[in-house]
Amino acid sequence: MAFLDEFIVVGSHRAVRDCILRARGKAEGKSLAESESFRTAMKRMATEPGVIASASPEGVDKLFSQLGKVVPGPGAPVFTALGKLINPKSFKAEGQSLTLEKGTLHYQRFAVLEPREKSVILELIPTRALKPDLLHFAPRDSVVALALSNADGEKRYDNLIRGLDEALPAVGEGKFSDHLREVEKHLGFNIGKDVLARVSGIGFAVGNPLNAPFVITRTEGPGRFEERGQPQIPMVLILEATDEKAAQSLMDLAARLGSKAAGKEVKPETKKIRGRTIHTLAINPHYSVEYGRVGKTVVIGPTPRAWPRRWPTAPAKPAWPPTRRSWPASTTSRSRWVCS
Repeated sequence: MAFLDEFIVVGSHRAVRDCILRARGKAEGKSLAESESFRTAMKRMATEPGVIASASPEGVDKLFSQLGKVVPGPGAPVFTALGKLINPKSFKAEGQSLTLEKGTLHYQRFAVLEPREKSVILELIPTRALKPDLLHFAPRDSVVALALSNADGEKRYDNLIRGLDEALPAVGEGKFSDHLREVEKHLGFNIGKDVLARVSGIGFAVGNPLNAPFVITRTEGPGRFEERGQPQIPMVLILEATDEKAAQSLMDLAARLGSKAAGKEVKPETKKIRGRTIHTLAINPHYSVEYGRVGKTVVIGPTPRAWPRRWPTAPAKPAWPPTRRSWPASTTSRSRWVCS
């Protein structure tokens, strides 16, 4: 620790010594204030009151490189791969700010990119805006709701696989893509062509887990029985397909995945819930998956309680925010359902 005029400096011996020498004009090298990335970040944030922070792309690049050499065991290749996938050299500057002004809390995070460099991670970001009517299918009292556009999803997926092939060392007899193809062969479909190419938007919503009913199932056998309890947390996955034909293909794919998860062929049961046709896949005695379709939108959830109380009709210009759709609250803190 050291006192410099009106400043107090606290840190390691080497850092404090460098600060003292710099204040006296005797330090070697440039200061942080002379860094181009730091100056770029300050131009965006220094005019606003609050807390500001910035990261050095050069320093992050060196950090990943060093961690890839000094971390023992299997962790070293992970940091090396992360460095290649992110490529800190593709950033000119990065900054964050937290400000409070006129009763409003603002959080801003930005990055200035280097056009001559590429980052596999940044290329995953969709180039088209999300259509907000996708969340028309999510209950309005969702605790968490996520959504993104999946424009050119197959292309971005292929870029990611190529990046992983270059970043990850070969394992066994092939690259990452070779092992992925074996997985796709086992599943019976191509993730890029059969899934991502048919999906134009993805949404996900989770209800309040504290309001979820707690279900206990009882399985009886000769001379024994087993009880298993778990909360039925309401959640939905919303997939907007490119057209109705693609949506039906996703429905068929869900049935195939259910059979794979169950380890045997499972035929979906069909029933009506709140006026809509819902399909149920019983994965095992304790877990099932519900899914249905409205136009070109497919909604998937682990329980009927995850479905909206009143299905939207997907109008051309839906009302926003949607009304009278909410997660069903549990009537008791613990309910006991018994099935044999």
